[in-house]
Amino acid sequence: MMDEYLPEIISVISGDVSAEKPINQIELIPDIAQSSDEQKQVLVVTPTEDRKELMVNSSSPLGIQQQSGKILERQSHLLARITPDEIGQLHQALQIVEPYQRKQTQVILEKVKRLMIARLGDVGTEVFDQSFRFFTNTKFLAIILKLIQRYSRMARQTRLFIQQLKDWVKQYGEALDNSDINLGIENLDILLGQMNKRLEELPTDKLLGGKELIYLLESEQFREQLGFFDKLIKNLPENPLDRLGF
Repeated sequence: MMDEYLPEIISVISGDVSAEKPINQIELIPDIAQSSDEQKQVLVVTPTEDRKELMVNSSSPLGIQQQSGKILERQSHLLARITPDEIGQLHQALQIVEPYQRKQTQVILEKVKRLMIARLGDVGTEVFDQSFRFFTNTKFLAIILKLIQRYSRMARQTRLFIQQLKDWVKQYGEALDNSDINLGIENLDILLGQMNKRLEELPTDKLLGGKELIYLLESEQFREQLGFFDKLIKNLPENPLDRLGF
C-alpha cells in the first residue's frame, strides 16, 4: 500500500517539493469508516496576532453515550476528541477579526458547539470550551492543520475499533477464546497512545529537519495498521455462539 506514495515521498527526500503537496495528495483518498462530513477539508485563512474572545450561547438536547465510550473519549488528547471538520471550522472561525465578519464567526462557533453536544453528550460543552481556548491561543501553519486533521481522523477510527472489539468481547468473551481479539485491543491502545502523542506535539512543531517526511511516513503506517483491524472487525462472526450450540 505504501508503494503508491513512493513518488511523492521520494520528491520530499530529494527536496524537489515540500511535504504539503504529498500530504494533500494522500488526503484525497478516503480513510476507513470516514463519514461524508469528515471528508470535507476546511482551508486555513491567514493567521492573525490579535484575537478577541467570543461568547457563545447555544443549547441542544444532550446526546447519550455508553460509559465505556466516554472513558475512551476522556483518555484521548483534545485534538483526537474533535472531528477533522470541527478542527478546520474552529481554526477558520477564530482567525476572523474584522468587525463585519464577527457575525459569521459566531454562526460557525454556535454550529460547532451544537454538533459537539449532539455527538458527545454531557461532555460536549466541556470539549467545546477547551477547544475554543486552544484555537484562540494557538497558531500553526496550514500544513500542520492538515496533519492534525489527519491524525485526529485516525485517532477517532482507532477509538471506534477499540470500542467495537470490546463490545464483541463483552458479548461473547466468556464462551470463546478471544486472546487474539484482546491482543488486538492492546495493540490499538498502543496505536492510540502514539497518535495522542503526535497530536500533543504537532501544534508547536516547527517541522525542522525533515519532520514533514517523518509524519508522512508514520501516518501512512498507522493507516495501514488500521486497515488490518478494519478487516479483522468486519470478519468477526456476528453470532459465534450459534456455531457452538449455545
